[in-house]
Amino acid sequence: MDRRNPVIQPFFTLDEVLSWKPGRDELCVAKVEKRTRKVKNGPKLIVCHDFKGGYLEDRLIQGCGRPQAYRFYHWLYVDIFIYFSHYFVTIPPPSWTNAAHRHGVTVLGTIITEWDDGKGRCETFLKDEESYKQFADQLVEITKYYNFDGWLVNIENVIESSEMVSNLTNFVKYLTEKLHKHVPGSKVIWYDSVIDTGKLDWQNALNDKNSQYFNVSDGIFLNYCWKDEHLIQSKQYSETCDRQYDVYVGIDVFGRGCLGDGGYNTREALEAISKHNLSVAIFAPGWVYETQGAENFTHNENKFWCLLDDYLTTHSFISLPINTSFCQGFGERFFDNGVPVGNPWWNVNIQQLQPTFTQAQFLQKQTDTLLQENSNRSATSSNQSRSIMSSNQSASLMSNNQSSLTMIGQTGLMSDWNNKNDTSSSMMSIMGICTDDAFIGGSSLKLQAEVVHSKFVKYSLFSLDVDLKQYTSVYVSVTYKILQDPDCDIFLELHLQHDDQSIVLVLLPFPDGDKPVPTFGKDKACLYVYPMNQSALPKLLQLSSPQSNNTRWKTRWFPVYSLYLKFCKLKLVKVGLTTTDPQPKTCIALLGDLKILQGDELPDSFPTVEFSTVVPDITTSYPLLNVGKNNFNNNDDNNTDKPQCIEWGVDACGNPINIPINELDKMRVSCHTLREFRPSIGGQLCEVLYQLITSLDCFTVHWKVDNPGVVDHYRLYQIKIDSGVAKLLGHVTEPYFKVTWFEIPDYEKDELTHHFKFVIRPVLKNGIVVPLDYNYCQLFHIASKKESVTLVKDSCTSVTSEAGCEHEQANNETDDTKTNTTCELCDNKPTNQIVDIKELTNEKTASSNVTNQNAGEINNESTDDIENLTQNLSISDKKSE
Repeated sequence: MDRRNPVIQPFFTLDEVLSWKPGRDELCVAKVEKRTRKVKNGPKLIVCHDFKGGYLEDRLIQGCGRPQAYRFYHWLYVDIFIYFSHYFVTIPPPSWTNAAHRHGVTVLGTIITEWDDGKGRCETFLKDEESYKQFADQLVEITKYYNFDGWLVNIENVIESSEMVSNLTNFVKYLTEKLHKHVPGSKVIWYDSVIDTGKLDWQNALNDKNSQYFNVSDGIFLNYCWKDEHLIQSKQYSETCDRQYDVYVGIDVFGRGCLGDGGYNTREALEAISKHNLSVAIFAPGWVYETQGAENFTHNENKFWCLLDDYLTTHSFISLPINTSFCQGFGERFFDNGVPVGNPWWNVNIQQLQPTFTQAQFLQKQTDTLLQENSNRSATSSNQSRSIMSSNQSASLMSNNQSSLTMIGQTGLMSDWNNKNDTSSSMMSIMGICTDDAFIGGSSLKLQAEVVHSKFVKYSLFSLDVDLKQYTSVYVSVTYKILQDPDCDIFLELHLQHDDQSIVLVLLPFPDGDKPVPTFGKDKACLYVYPMNQSALPKLLQLSSPQSNNTRWKTRWFPVYSLYLKFCKLKLVKVGLTTTDPQPKTCIALLGDLKILQGDELPDSFPTVEFSTVVPDITTSYPLLNVGKNNFNNNDDNNTDKPQCIEWGVDACGNPINIPINELDKMRVSCHTLREFRPSIGGQLCEVLYQLITSLDCFTVHWKVDNPGVVDHYRLYQIKIDSGVAKLLGHVTEPYFKVTWFEIPDYEKDELTHHFKFVIRPVLKNGIVVPLDYNYCQLFHIASKKESVTLVKDSCTSVTSEAGCEHEQANNETDDTKTNTTCELCDNKPTNQIVDIKELTNEKTASSNVTNQNAGEINNESTDDIENLTQNLSISDKKSE
């Protein structure tokens, strides 16, 4: 929570909006373009994020070290996400925009005026046509710059004159039309508040008093105090203009004036709305976190959405790629290729694609199965359609399984049994997030079920409607780990549709005949597909395939044949468990990564990163610890005046942020501070550490990429100077990173210059990660102190020889400077890397002289240290000795 971290803020005044110009806060721009989903003709869902006033951890552009911070991941239901606060003009933080856009969700900011203060603002920007157009033009430019999709207009104050009421209507119309012109897919939603006379009078319905605003916008967000007659009136009125799905009936999860009183009984209001086939706006679903606590948030969040599932519809993706590590944007560690490389973190910017099947469906299927096992299984009952669980039954079932749900944290996915090979076991199979182990990110999917030979448990992952004829080749990869028993394994199913014919591709990571495989009846054609040899993959996939290590993660690649690409649609993706044991046994597996990629859209090469600038932050003072208010130099542990918290920066309104001492270790500060400053030593803070906190180096690095269009986000690693070990610093979606904390080797109080070596690693939009290797990632070196920052070009830029293995062209030249490394395409086959150690040493000497002139004297590094850095980078979370 370092206050120097880059943050996004709202606009507090009209003058701030009118004087705004693009380009001054590039770090705050959302980068991810909105994904296209299948358009549904039916009621839609708005989720309005009103969480503790907004701009909390999510205002920190580069994330923070609090994995328990609020997150949202039920995007499968959502059409529009509104970031709401009570500030004048609310800009959605890029973390929410990026996460929503990855799932195809539209993101809106909020324009709000309230009470006397709002009345004065409205009088200013509605005084004439020039004023409201100037304001609207700026809002359009802000929308385009920050890359979100429109606005909720919430005017909750009296509009005094009829002229200003007319201007307000024209403002909404002008804003809507201009946004549609400049921002494809944009929306302007009007909140049910001011009526046609200018009076503040919430109608709780669409009627003649507020229809003038509805007619010039993309929809209306109704107030929460409606009754059934309001819904009838709204439906009748909207049907006259064929826009009933543009009426969003509000539900306040905090229950203020709402049918059912909100909370876990939100279902009651949703059920009433569904009878009239209107759209829904769920306000403040953060109620789950705010009132039920952070410790069981995942369980409670899934319980909340489980109760609503019967009345909500999910969305299908219509194009490739499908790529995900199932990470929700947080973790106790960050895992890279199965190895932990970072501290506890939260950064919804890089939340991965979440499945399109839910916990409610998962529980419903198992409940139906258990009920069927306890019945007489008569022919009549076997043909009955599934019954709908009541809210009480659902809540009861969730409550009964709370211990297991809490243990692994349910993601909200569906488990189903193969109808032909149904198991009679009554054990509940589970699919949930596991934060203890992951392949990429902070979590993986944990699959656990009791499985018997030839009886399979399957979990639906993604509902799709992808026309495969648009692709010439498709590759599928799965990365997984079997935890408990080598007799168990997983398989994937791709369900295809050709006219009325169903086709299933069963992807088997294991050899033919090694384990039982699912079979299908005559109504479904079936083909079993086995892993490809890595050498048969396109070169880019070969190079990016994970290298083997001792983490036991396995990656397998599969082809999808051209016959199916030509005629079929991909409709569904499932994962299943199998075992060779004829006796029931518990199978546990982790699913770490899934990719379905179009081969014809792979880039020709990895993007190249070129360092551009490094800019120091030369602010005169960083009062992270206010000495007057935060006195930690009292040795008396019994002193009742000793503070229980410290003042740590301010929020968006300038109010102080107070952090409890026992939470200090979770903050993003220098590792030295966290390691040495503990309440267990009486809260003492030595002078050296105090100096480190108040004058810690802070600078922004900026780089350029030769092919930015293929990049989703970047990872930044610090390279330990004495060992070459890579330690993850963070993630950004734009080519900027503000360095506010890092490990300083051999820090001494009087040392004026700190050395910082780092690597920028792009992650592509299709999920491919550029190898962490000097062949592809350049090492950068910065020598810095508070007043200046110098880029030192002593990094080990190497040239890869074209000799050494069958994957490279023949080259018989030899050179004394070649050193052997491991080829990315072969196991244990040497390739050659040209590294001129003498030249590197000379560059180091020259760069040391430059650094001495600009940033004080530095310690010399030996040739051995430099030579060590020419090897492939090592990923580890362990500190060097």
